[in-house]
Amino acid sequence: MNLFKKISVALIALVCVSALFISFLGIHTVYGEVTTVVVNSFDRVPRGFGFDKDVKMFFRYNNSSDTTDKEKALAVIKKRLDLSGTVEHKVYPFDDNTGFMAEFPINSNNTMDFSVIDKVLSKDYKIEFRKGRDVDEEGKPTGISKEAFLTNEHISSAIPGADSYMGTALYFITLNFNGKGEEVLKKACDELIQSGESTEISIWMDDELLSAREVSSINSYSYLSFNSMKGFTVDEIRPIVIGLTTGRTGISSTREVVFSETKSGFAGDNNFKLIQYTYAAGLVLAFAFLCVKRRVYGLISFISMAGSLGFTMFVHTNFMGNVLANHITLASFMAYFVLILVAFELIMRESSLIAGEMKSSSISKAVSLGFSKNIFISSITYCFMFLSGLIFSDTFKRNGGVFASVMKLFIKNFQSETIAGIGKFGYILMIGSVFGLIFNVLTNRYLIKTVASLEYKDNSKFIGGKTDE
Repeated sequence: MNLFKKISVALIALVCVSALFISFLGIHTVYGEVTTVVVNSFDRVPRGFGFDKDVKMFFRYNNSSDTTDKEKALAVIKKRLDLSGTVEHKVYPFDDNTGFMAEFPINSNNTMDFSVIDKVLSKDYKIEFRKGRDVDEEGKPTGISKEAFLTNEHISSAIPGADSYMGTALYFITLNFNGKGEEVLKKACDELIQSGESTEISIWMDDELLSAREVSSINSYSYLSFNSMKGFTVDEIRPIVIGLTTGRTGISSTREVVFSETKSGFAGDNNFKLIQYTYAAGLVLAFAFLCVKRRVYGLISFISMAGSLGFTMFVHTNFMGNVLANHITLASFMAYFVLILVAFELIMRESSLIAGEMKSSSISKAVSLGFSKNIFISSITYCFMFLSGLIFSDTFKRNGGVFASVMKLFIKNFQSETIAGIGKFGYILMIGSVFGLIFNVLTNRYLIKTVASLEYKDNSKFIGGKTDE
């Protein structure tokens, strides 16, 4: 094997391995999910029968809570208590592992400041709604934004949320207002619309501007979801929500404990670009081989890329639970390029036959045997592509038919979005094959006329042959 072959094989292998690596590792990213767990806590236990020297607080799972790892919620509380160092306590887990009991000693006066414990578990946050978003040089509210019209007392609960979009977890807080809060918010929105001074309502927490909402975007006065302008992190949203839901209501209320859960999964379109770039590198490599007249290596590159793509698509859809419509669409495009390359290969082979015929026979025979074969073979290829596109677009658009049924047998997570992607590719395949067929026929007819109009000795230069003496 010469040096060129070694380099070619190494490049093809490198691109294919890179494609497989990115498909399985590069598209997996670590993101945080916010989960809410409701923990019932009770601050007052009847004293007597040995309970006169301490106060016991029970943290138990709420059976109606929908979560996968409830233990993490209790771990948050334990960690806060252990790290505080300000409140003496002992922790006793329940036998059934559904919670734990925290024992706090009372002072000599049989009293205890429960607000201390509450502040240990969560910082008190002050939330305010203001008209507009005017700030001074120090970032403090000024002008129309100076007076707050909504405060903590108007909020009944604060619920965290997370939305994983394009590989990035976006954290937000939904505030639910009580009856009075709904009235105040509605009145403020009406006043802003009528005054025309400002169309925004700003949300402040501890005198720091977090977010601003257009009045026109508020579609309900009973709740309002918001994210900070810089975006919340997991560490930031946890104490904020705990502070809003527990810091002002007292230990005896039902509290919502928030914790973060780290997962690894398909990141979506954001990191899908890495896959596109890798396969684009494979296409460039294949075309580079074509440019240096190494058509076999170009064909191998295309087939290798298509094969690695198909393999990753099959594994993801059947074993990883992801319906990768983008993968399937990209695989279809790879198949389309392979068909084009096959047609190009056939055309080049026919051109070689044409040259051979012209060396040993008349021009008319060469034209009839050469370019006519070229038109015939390439036309069959493009007609096959057109029919394939017709089948794809018609069958998969309706989410039914023989082909869809067959795919459902091999792809467990076969869904309508996958069908839609293949259906769209069908239209592209039909349009591309029509234009390819027209271009091919016109090009070959032009070559036929050009060759037929040349004199024989000039044709010898065109075909690389020798003139007769």
